[in-house]
Amino acid sequence: MSRARRGSPRTTSRAGSRGASRGTNSRGGRVSGAEASRRLDGEFQALVEEDLRPMPLSPQTKWQGWDPSTAWAAVYASASDTPAEALAAVAKLDELHITPSTTDWLGPTSRALFLAGRGDQARPLLADTLTFCSSALLFSRGSMRAHLYLGELDEHAGDRASACDHYGKVLDRWGHARPRSITADEARVRAGKLGCGR
Repeated sequence: MSRARRGSPRTTSRAGSRGASRGTNSRGGRVSGAEASRRLDGEFQALVEEDLRPMPLSPQTKWQGWDPSTAWAAVYASASDTPAEALAAVAKLDELHITPSTTDWLGPTSRALFLAGRGDQARPLLADTLTFCSSALLFSRGSMRAHLYLGELDEHAGDRASACDHYGKVLDRWGHARPRSITADEARVRAGKLGCGR
């Protein structure tokens, strides 16, 4: 069984504890892009090399680090919230000659690919994130963003009905959120331009 199944609590807590200070220094100030990049590279290398034994099956069983595709998703993809960050993450993916996992860390991986302009690669992963009930319940932000991204991809492909359906799901769940949802606001604007519901 894979060790980092779709951003499980164990893997997210381990990677997240490292990632919490990626963009800040010890005094809480912002760090340079080069320094942030070095930190990410260090986190990736640590995950690949570290000996993980949280739940050994036997005294002889141990995990010799994470596979590169999982480590990339946990470190680089998870840190990608903007197109610029996603482009840097995908550049690292290409540099390391890594094939993105199609089973683990689907949310961060699909988000990074989408924001980097790789819609064809992102689409099946975005769709897969919506097939797990745990995604909607435990990772609602990722689930709603997946609907938004799939709506945009369908919109560009000329599939108005499917795009409207995805935008509608975002608005049904977060359309009246307080405080306001940026994701829902974006879905509302796009749905309005498409004339969804008319």
